[in-house]
Amino acid sequence: MKDEAGERDREVSSLNSKLLSLQLDIKNLHDVCKRQRKTLQDNQLCMEEAMNSSHDKKQAQALAFEES
Repeated sequence: MKDEAGERDREVSSLNSKLLSLQLDIKNLHDVCKRQRKTLQDNQLCMEEAMNSSHDKKQAQALAFEES
């Protein structure tokens, strides 16, 4: 009986360790996903700014050409 309780305690302890490890892995993956999402948003914003800047330059060049 005592051996069964000891074995059960070891199993519970092992499962608790695995659970803590999995929880840490999930947290780390969540942090990576948040960073990647932020990076993707930053990249998209940079692309939009570059496209807007390019569009503004083309408009300015067209206006300068029309005025000359």
